[in-house]
Amino acid sequence: MYKSIIACAALLLCGGVTAAQAAPAPSVQVQARRTAEALYDQARRQGGADDFASARTSLDDALKQDPTFDKARFMRVLVLSNLNETDAALADLAILEPRMVRERFLELKGEMLLAGGRYREGVATYTDLIALKPDSADAYRRRAHMRQSSEVDSDIPAALADYAKALELDPSLLKVYALRGEILSAQRDDKATEENYQAWLARAPDDANAHSAYASALARLGKIDKARTEIDRALALAPDGQAYLTRARITPEDQRDAFLADIDRALALDGSDTFAYELRAQRRYRWGQKDLAMADIEAALKAWPESYGARMMRSRLNQDAGRYDLAVEDLDVLIAREPDNGSLYNSRCWARALGNIDLDKALADCEAGLKLSPGSAAILDSRAFVKLRQGNLAGAIIDYDAALKVRPDLAGSLFGRGVAKRRQGAKAAGELDLAAARKLQPDIDKEYAGYGVTP
Repeated sequence: MYKSIIACAALLLCGGVTAAQAAPAPSVQVQARRTAEALYDQARRQGGADDFASARTSLDDALKQDPTFDKARFMRVLVLSNLNETDAALADLAILEPRMVRERFLELKGEMLLAGGRYREGVATYTDLIALKPDSADAYRRRAHMRQSSEVDSDIPAALADYAKALELDPSLLKVYALRGEILSAQRDDKATEENYQAWLARAPDDANAHSAYASALARLGKIDKARTEIDRALALAPDGQAYLTRARITPEDQRDAFLADIDRALALDGSDTFAYELRAQRRYRWGQKDLAMADIEAALKAWPESYGARMMRSRLNQDAGRYDLAVEDLDVLIAREPDNGSLYNSRCWARALGNIDLDKALADCEAGLKLSPGSAAILDSRAFVKLRQGNLAGAIIDYDAALKVRPDLAGSLFGRGVAKRRQGAKAAGELDLAAARKLQPDIDKEYAGYGVTP
């Protein structure tokens, strides 16, 4: 976003500000403006080289010289956004708002909110844009993308409705086919997915992006052979990062060299491709290369700090490494973003229970999760483990009983209940549960010993 707008020679040349700025008359003000302009030019060079920290310093100095220098403030908006300082960027944008075309202001504000992961505010902003321009297909496309990016299941039907409206207003808006196709294929809606991509390909039969996106959707639907055909078509038209990623995704686990080569090809085309780093991290995690997986996840989050999948995986990696406080920090961010997701509360409850930290907070998390997902065996199991940690053996057994009523084959619940019964003195009953747990999961004693829990 930064470079595309700077290429327009900043705000004034883009037509974003409605009022011209008169040259200041007093000599002191003239000198201040000249100094500010020199600093602004320096910031442009720094930003063009992706040195946003230095650009920010130059722009801070420029605005100290002349707080009315709108071009410098506008550039600082972009720089702050690139530095993921969303609040500061929005504060500068608010100062510029009275002198901006309303449509441009709302578009840019929405982009800032999207980059900052503030999806609910972003939806509200684009709703204002739609009220301003009710016949704008792009406005509906923007709001739909905001809803889709939130990765909140309850927002998806509204996102699909917005995409449908965008295409009704402008059937040639090809971005919509790409974004809508991701949702439809994730929902395993074969018919709607096929209709979506055929409509796109009818308008752009030689578009490598269309073929690679179609391949990705086919892979999600499990149509691997057909996906490979579309990958070949895409790559015959042009090198395409998504095609390489899709081919990597469907590469068998034992073909490591082929998988890694395609990831390298994708990253050679776009070194900031979050999904390439995430995909490689997932494989490395399964291969037991957890340090390499963490390095990839950090790179993914550097490229896109709001990636839900990357943040969730970093939490898991930190949890596996015994860094429970760091695991909880990422879950804090995700829960703030999606406060109605019971599984996230369960994950935070479990991380705290494993680390034997903040057990009262862990219990509160499990309670919150059960309110959102009543009767969840996974959350009941987590709450039981917290109670086991706290020494509330009777309460733990009650929760383990409830979890096993839902899922009789839950090895962790059988093991935990066995431990609780033995600690109560019911050794024979406890041994029966422990034996059942070991039959389901032979290494369960080793797993729980790692948590500091032994029969």
